[in-house]
Amino acid sequence: MTDEDHRINMHQKHEKVQIFREMEARRQRVAALLEADVKVSAIMAQEKCSRSFIYKVKDLVEAGDSLGRKTELKVR
Repeated sequence: MTDEDHRINMHQKHEKVQIFREMEARRQRVAALLEADVKVSAIMAQEKCSRSFIYKVKDLVEAGDSLGRKTELKVR
């Protein structure tokens, strides 16, 4: 692997990590809105997400599961 290939690979991994962090933050916002009894339709409009996404977050919260990734991304 050349230095340029390595640099590109690291950049792609960094982008994935950023996306995962953003998704976790989004799930946390949705969970907070659900906790505040905000209507699903209002959450959909505010967060620009699907109804199924909101119910997946609700199921995670009710099950006591983490809102983060199920597996850790390995960054080398």
